[in-house]
Amino acid sequence: MGRHNLNHFKKVIYICEIYKEQRFYYRQEFLLNGIRWGHPKPITEKTFVKRRKAGFPVIYRFIDQLPPHIVRQVQEINALIDLALDTKDKAWFKQLVKKRKKLIGQ
Repeated sequence: MGRHNLNHFKKVIYICEIYKEQRFYYRQEFLLNGIRWGHPKPITEKTFVKRRKAGFPVIYRFIDQLPPHIVRQVQEINALIDLALDTKDKAWFKQLVKKRKKLIGQ
């Protein structure tokens, strides 16, 4: 009995997510019936361009918000800001606010 090869049943799409000042590149596998297979895997810009030039399908997503990893960092900083306010640590509060502004581009 021959080996069953899943590569015959899936295709790869390369994704470029464009945020305000950053771009993130991923590869996403789909089964041929359109169901997503696994999670998007980060790739480099060089790999994305190489695959695009080779004729692989690509998707560009223009997103008018902060990238998810920045949102998580801002949420963590907001929690620390609350703690700094509770402890009345003005220096730490100012440091955290400055870091948050830098993250969100203000």
